[in-house]
Parts: sequence; structure tokens; C-alpha cells
Amino acid sequence: MKIAVAAVESIISGPGLYTFITAGIILPLVLAFVWALLLRFFAATFVYMMIFLYVIVCIAGCLYLGIKAGWLDSSAAVSNALDQITTAAASSGNAVVYNVTDSLLSSANGSEKTLFSILAVIAIIFTLLSIIALIASRKAIKRLVAMIREMTKIFKDMFLIQLFPLGSFIFQLAVFAFYLIAIYYIAYAWLDQSSYVYFGLLLSYVYGFLWSIQVVRATTWTSMSAAIAWWYCNINAPTNTSITKRWVKTGVPLLFSSLTTIMLKHLGSICFGAAIIAFVQILRVIMHALNSFTKNQQDKNMLLKFAMKCALCCLWCLEKTIKFISYYAFVYVAVRGDSFCFAAKNTFLLMMENPGQVAINKMVQKLLGLLVGLATPVGCCLGAFFYLESQTEYTAQYSPLYCAIAVFILAFLVTDSLVICFNCGIDTIFVCAFKDMKENKPPKFMSDSLRRGFGLPKSLKSSGDQNGDFERVSISGEADEQPRRKSKKQVAPTREDRLARP
Repeated sequence: MKIAVAAVESIISGPGLYTFITAGIILPLVLAFVWALLLRFFAATFVYMMIFLYVIVCIAGCLYLGIKAGWLDSSAAVSNALDQITTAAASSGNAVVYNVTDSLLSSANGSEKTLFSILAVIAIIFTLLSIIALIASRKAIKRLVAMIREMTKIFKDMFLIQLFPLGSFIFQLAVFAFYLIAIYYIAYAWLDQSSYVYFGLLLSYVYGFLWSIQVVRATTWTSMSAAIAWWYCNINAPTNTSITKRWVKTGVPLLFSSLTTIMLKHLGSICFGAAIIAFVQILRVIMHALNSFTKNQQDKNMLLKFAMKCALCCLWCLEKTIKFISYYAFVYVAVRGDSFCFAAKNTFLLMMENPGQVAINKMVQKLLGLLVGLATPVGCCLGAFFYLESQTEYTAQYSPLYCAIAVFILAFLVTDSLVICFNCGIDTIFVCAFKDMKENKPPKFMSDSLRRGFGLPKSLKSSGDQNGDFERVSISGEADEQPRRKSKKQVAPTREDRLARP
């Protein structure tokens, strides 16, 4: 209690309070626009750097597994290099560093070498296939760079969209508090009930909690996707007029309209998709409970332990797959207004038609999310810590560590909302762009900057039609045989033309 009171006082007193607000809220919001600006001008640099680091990590993993398998023991150069590293760790005088270094760089013993050899072969095959796939996906990477640049425009036209997921986090906290009280009531007030009724109520409330959380998350995601899709087809389209650019700057009217539309017209699809995700999650909860209850039996039976681990792994993969398909389906619900099942079907067709693009998108999204989601809160935490440490009056009474930890948590939540906006923006633009290319030849709503990234010619605007006049070109850029649409403005016939008529 003394430590808890000291931590709270260090946050709410003097420099700690405005440091907490500045470094925990204001600075992450400013850095969000900095990240958007950097991705706007250096998207290609970031994407290729992330891919390069991914390949380096894969190669380092193969090298580590090869060392543990004993494949490099016969190489004198490698052995000397490893011995020098171990010697340097020993000369540092830190026993922990020496032990960790020695355990990492020394080969395994006995039967472990076989296991590491199998893992090393799998890692090498995976790395080679990844490199070949990345080389073959050059066009997909180029299109992803264009979509990332297009996504950064959202923050210019709807800069408050990055705060929208924070409202979802507040609702999730409220749901958590409600179900925590409900589960406490079941656990301590209904002990006189039979075990079947007790566990049935407990399981139903856990499922209700998971379902409610997924409904809130899915509603937030679909509402943002609907707003981004409207922005793609209206504000960002090459045929947009200046009238639609005036009022959508904060994004509040558009986000509110999208949220209202989703709540009134598509809440059934949201609840159905969230129920499927929650069902898989409750299966994982049950399997973890069984794993905990059968610990003693698993220690006596290796086959049971192996089967339990495989079941847990399969359920984890199933949950990731269901979430992956469901959140793409929510984008289709927002863009087309489809039901969840029909949207899931369209998602499956999209993945079958563009597997390389989907894989590249998700890989780079994860890497960028890891970079942005960790760099920003860590930077805010370190900045708050060093600033408070320089305040002698503050450090004389309080420890800056508590405030720095609180800043890290708050900055992480704000940055996580930014990462959610990034992911939702890229997924929605991806669906809109490929749907536009599939249904309109040439694309009708794709901006000129996105066309350039996709290798398509610019759109041509007619002087007599504010909706624009598009040249008939195919996706590959070749001219179509269909004639261009004529302008509504007709040229008056000349005197010679009138005299020449019969």
C-alpha cells in the first residue's frame, strides 16, 4: 500500500501530472502525425527496410539453429569468432552475461542436436521460400507502398480518426467492469447451486464477456472502414469537387454518420461475426482449463501432453484465421453493406485472387505496427523519466520511475489506436482499390497517386461532366476498343454544314 500510494502521488503531484499528460497523451498524438508524415514521403524506405530486417532475422535464426545443431563446429573461422565473443563476455566480469552468451553460442548436447538439426532444416527452407516469394512479389510490394501513402492522406482529411479507437477502449473497460462484478456474484453468491448450474452460468458469462468485447471492437473497426471507404470514393476520388473538401477535416461528422449507419443497419452482421470469434475463444478457454486440470496426468503420460499441446496450438491457429477472415469481412460489410456470410465469401475470393498481395500486406502491417507501437511509447517513457530525473525538487520527494511506467502504459494505448487506424486504412483501401479495378475498367474512384503506384494511367476529366471522363484502358494499361464517352457539350454546326444537308 505504501508503494501504491507513493506511485499515485508521484503521478498527480507537481511536474509528474503535466509530464504524465504531455508525454502520455499529447506527445503520442504529435508523434502520430510525424509517423504519418514520414510514411507519406518515405513509405518505400520503411517498407523495404522492414522487409530487409525480416530477412536478416530469418537468416540469423537459421544461423543460431545451425550453431546449436553443431553444424558449424568444424569451421575454424566460425569457432574462433564464437570463442572471441565468449571470451569478451567472460572478461566483462558479469557472470550472467557470460552464462547467457555461452549457452546461446555453444552447440547442444546429445539428442538435442537432432531436434535442432530438424528445426534448422525447416528454418532454412522457410527462409529460402520467403526470399523467393518476396522477389516474386515485387509488384505487390510496390502496390503496398502506394496504399500506405494513400492511407496517410486520411489523417489530413480526418485527423481525429486516430482517437476513435480510444472510445472503443473505454467501452471495453466498462464491459470488463460489468462482467467482473457479475462473475464475482456468481463465484461467491451462488455456491449453494449444483456444480453443473454453477459452471454453466460461469461459462455463459465468460462467453458473454468475450462476445461483448468482440462486438465493441468489430463495431469500431467497421465504422472506421465505412468512413474510409466513403473518403476513398468521394473526397479522395480524382473527380471530387471542392465542396466535399470543406467540412470533412476533423472527420467527426463522417465518423459519427458511419457509426450510426453500422449500428442501425449492420449490427446483426457485427454480432454474428463477433459470436463466431468469441466461440473459438471460449474453446481456447476451456482447453486451457483442461490443460491446467490435467497437469499431473500429463507429467505421467507424454502422449497426453503432446496431444494437449497440439490441441492448444490448433485452436490458437484457428482463432487467428477466424479473426483474419472476419475483420476483412467487416470491411466488406462497411464497403458493400453485405451480410457477414456473403462478406466472408467475398473475402475468401479476394484472398484466392490476390494471395501474394494479402500476404505482403499483413507481413508489412505487422512489422510497421511493431515499429510504431513500440518506438513511440518507449520514447515517451524515456523522455518522461529523464525529464523528471532532472527536476531536483521532484526527485527529492518522489521516484520518476512510477510516472515513467504510467506514461508508457498511456502512450501505448494512444499509439495502439494509431496502429489500428493504420491497419484499418490499409485493409479498406486494399479492398476498395481491387474492387474498383475489378468492377470498373478503368477504375472510377482511384486517385491519380494510387493509379501511379498500381501502374495505371491518370484519369482524364471532361470539361462538360463534373463526374469526370475516363479513358477506356484495361488494368494492364492497354487501350480498350470501346470508344470514350462523349461530352454533353455539343458544337454548333457551321453554315457550310447546314447548306450541305439534303
